[in-house]
Amino acid sequence: MILDEINKKALNFGLRIRFVVESDAERILQLRTNKKLTQHLHKTNPDIKKQIEYIRNYKKREKEGVEFYLAFLSLEDDILGFYRLYKIDKTNKTFTIGSWIFEPNTNNLSPIYADILSKDLGFNILELDTCFFDVRKNNKKVMKYHQLFSPVFINEDEEENNFYYLTKQEFNKNITDILKLLI
Repeated sequence: MILDEINKKALNFGLRIRFVVESDAERILQLRTNKKLTQHLHKTNPDIKKQIEYIRNYKKREKEGVEFYLAFLSLEDDILGFYRLYKIDKTNKTFTIGSWIFEPNTNNLSPIYADILSKDLGFNILELDTCFFDVRKNNKKVMKYHQLFSPVFINEDEEENNFYYLTKQEFNKNITDILKLLI
C-alpha cells in the first residue's frame, strides 16, 4: 500500500520503486564496494553472506514500519540504485535518510528524483514531520543540492560529517521550485 502511492508519483519521473529483497544483495555490494561511488559513504562489509543477513534482518524492520530500504528501477525494471528511510519514529514523527547509491551510468536526475521521492514518502505518505540526514563535509555537490531544501544545520563531528534536519513544511514549500529547476 505504501509503495502504491509513491509509485504513482515515481512514474512521473520514469521510475518504479520496490522494497529491497535478498536477491538484491549482490548488486548492493557491487555498488557499495565500488571505490568511485563510495568515497562519501560509510564502509560496507564486502561479505555477501553478511549482506544477505542484513537484508533478512531489515525485512523484520520493514514489517514493523521502522525502516524501508528502497530499490529504484527504470520502467524496464533495470535496477538504478538504492536508498533507505530508517529510524522511523512514529511517536516523534521523525525519520532518517541515507545509503543513497546509484549506478554510475544512470541518468543524472534519477538519484535526485529518488531523494525527492524518498523524502516525499516520509513526509507526505508516512506523515512524518522531520527528516534527519548527514552529508560528508567534502561532498560539495550533494551538500549544495540538499541546501536547496533549506535544511537546518545541527552540528558536525570531528571527522567528516555535517548533520542536518529538514522539516516537512520546508520540503513542501521548496519542492515545486526545485522540480522546476530540474525539469
